[in-house]
Amino acid sequence: MFKPKAPHSAKSPQSSWLSLANLKISQLPQRPRAYQYNSLPSRYHIRYLVLEPGRGQEPLMCNLYIAALTERPSFEAISYVWGSNKKVAKVSCAGQTIRITANLRDVLRRVRLPNSQRALWADSICIDQENMEERGDQVALMGQIYRQANRTLICLGPDNGQGHDVASLVADINQRINYQQEEFGSWDHVPSLDQEDPIAQDQRWGCLKNMIVCPWFSRVWVVQEAALATEARILYGPTELAWRDLIQVKVWLILKAKLIWFKYRLFLNDIHHQDFWTTRTEQTKLVGALARAKGLGCADPRDRVYAFLGSPNAQVGPDNRLILEPDYSKHYHYIYHDLAEQWLRQTRDLSLLSAVDHTDETFKSDIPSWVPRWDCVVANDQLGLHNLRFNASRGASQAGLSFTSKASLRVRGFIVDSVHFRSEVLPGAIPMALVALWGHLPGSGQNVLYAFWRRLPLRIQNLSFALSGLISDQNNVFGTIWKYISEPTTKSAYNDGERLIAFARTLRTEAQDENHSAFTADEASFGLQLCRESSCFNGVNMTALEKVAQGGDDGAFKSHAMVWYVNRRFIFTDAGYYGLAPQITQEGDVCCIINSLRVPVILRKTEKEHYYKLVGEAFILGLMEGQAIENAEKWGLKEQDIILC
Repeated sequence: MFKPKAPHSAKSPQSSWLSLANLKISQLPQRPRAYQYNSLPSRYHIRYLVLEPGRGQEPLMCNLYIAALTERPSFEAISYVWGSNKKVAKVSCAGQTIRITANLRDVLRRVRLPNSQRALWADSICIDQENMEERGDQVALMGQIYRQANRTLICLGPDNGQGHDVASLVADINQRINYQQEEFGSWDHVPSLDQEDPIAQDQRWGCLKNMIVCPWFSRVWVVQEAALATEARILYGPTELAWRDLIQVKVWLILKAKLIWFKYRLFLNDIHHQDFWTTRTEQTKLVGALARAKGLGCADPRDRVYAFLGSPNAQVGPDNRLILEPDYSKHYHYIYHDLAEQWLRQTRDLSLLSAVDHTDETFKSDIPSWVPRWDCVVANDQLGLHNLRFNASRGASQAGLSFTSKASLRVRGFIVDSVHFRSEVLPGAIPMALVALWGHLPGSGQNVLYAFWRRLPLRIQNLSFALSGLISDQNNVFGTIWKYISEPTTKSAYNDGERLIAFARTLRTEAQDENHSAFTADEASFGLQLCRESSCFNGVNMTALEKVAQGGDDGAFKSHAMVWYVNRRFIFTDAGYYGLAPQITQEGDVCCIINSLRVPVILRKTEKEHYYKLVGEAFILGLMEGQAIENAEKWGLKEQDIILC
């Protein structure tokens, strides 16, 4: 027979307090202690974690171990995006707790094995982030860590069900590449993709586009993590594919399938190309890599330098010493200055100046104008770093650089001209509304805007371009320039019948020469459209232009040219030369050829004689092949000291 429970006896409040008071501290529930890092024995030791097995949402558990890199511990390195800095998740380590970000929690769950341990290296856990000295030492070792890892796991996050399509497409293109190389013998003989080829219409390209706009591809640190790996595997949702296969597809798109590359905007940063990390050539120097990476994001501007110290190109001078040691106690302004100074002292290589590209804000800052701001994105590319066909200082004496003070750099060169006219900022890479916003943002804001634009779905980008065209036609800017420079009364360094082709060649940064003075079909199509829309036909033989334009593509011309002209200004000099110059160029700035520099630069005078501020590099049609040096006596030019401050 069921008996009801006796009622609980009611205790007075006083007796309850007495009961609590008699409890021992050890009997009360305890919060797990935050993990206490043991100091590393030396700057050449690392920690790695051993992740315990588990499934799904089960708690994450690990242990940390210390080893010298010389012992070659066995581990896999994780490459991922931190995301938010808020550490809202945790991993249990030796009975203590390490707080981690939500992104790292998801990554660890993705790579955790169900039935066995896995040895891993993840920066957020394996480096004591609160110890600035250790952080600097470990950053200096990052290159070695990723080189020595058994393999690198590139964790992109969820795939929205598209990972399988991406993997199958990458596999199909690699199979095609291998077959064509066997058939034709080399890349050079492999034909470009026919636009009627079914692969050009394959819907899987849209899936690949969605993958390469994952945040991972827009971050600075991941570049060396993938490039230095012995073997790198991409984890995209439940799908895995080889990093090397993806890069092979990128190269194929650029060399053999540009129509797909442009249609889907599969613009994977060139910095991911292996050559930046495995060779030491003119085209892969450190400053080139830093410049390529300007559009990538990072939380700490110091990492725009530190993230590339693992490259062999970061070892400079006769002793091949690391150009600088990471030091997180220094402000990034001093780091950029130190890097520039050490580069020039150790290499005597003035190509560094081509990486200088200012906003109004950076130009007025306390850093010398000749120091590149790696945290600031303005132009898409650098003429003097990646276009080795130019040689504006050919025939000049050696550079002869020296420092008159820590802030002042003395070089030799020729003042050849002055800026008479500057256009509006030339648009094209993003819609006009964003171009207008771009110019008013600081460097960090520009990086955010650029990353936001790249991650927009392709259909939204296309819609933005279409709406942008309704609001402000790009051709209106070109039409205004053309009306001005085509006037017979406007002084020109080119023959009257060559002004249109000179304008087109300037936008494409194609140096004009006697063997290539005729329009290409695309240039003619652009010129024809320009004349018609502006109703300006001065000095143009329209009949001949229409004939050459047959089969040409005005859009293709702009797509290729905008790589160089976007976010620059068209300039017209006192002597009548056309050029592309930095966004902050003003009328009255001077054009200069600096000895040993491949491209002209724009300088701004200061109150002190021979002292100038460096505005940035320029393309000036007719001065890109050493013409100013060759004609120095005839034009009355004299070599002089130029002190950049």
